[in-house]
Amino acid sequence: MPLIIGVWLFLLHAGMASAAENGHGGGDLLKDFIARFVNFALLAGLLWFFLRKPIKNALGERREKLAAALEEARRAREEAEARAALLAAQLEAGSREIEQLRRQLADETAKERALLTQQAEQAAESILREARNQADQQLERARRELQAEAAALAIELAEKQLATGLTAADQKRLVDESLKQVGGGQ
Repeated sequence: MPLIIGVWLFLLHAGMASAAENGHGGGDLLKDFIARFVNFALLAGLLWFFLRKPIKNALGERREKLAAALEEARRAREEAEARAALLAAQLEAGSREIEQLRRQLADETAKERALLTQQAEQAAESILREARNQADQQLERARRELQAEAAALAIELAEKQLATGLTAADQKRLVDESLKQVGGGQ
């Protein structure tokens, strides 16, 4: 309302100043101005009377919509921040789990390598032991065969000498020599 009075006074003053400059009495101009002002005041008053509540309601609804939109945006931002924090925590947990699995795999690989190395060493020792046993058995068998052959040769030689007429002392000496040779070969 003070705005309307201020505008009215300004227009009234402008109309009077204009009338005084033109040298006219200004009566027509003043009447024209007053008529226009009354017309404007009635139009403004009617508009204010009829549009005040709808404009107030529209502005109130707009304010409520903006407040709701701001609240929704704030809530969405908080949810996004919470989700981002959750995803960051899950990512960190996943990274820790991957690192733990990597260390566990390295440990298991080292243990498996050590076990395989130990098994290979045991297998090599077993093969070596078996080869030595077989070599010892073959060597022992060869010794027995040689002893048996030497004994058979000694007996054959003794028989030949007996047949040729050796004395008992000669025979005893030959048998002792043969036994020493067979015994010394061991």
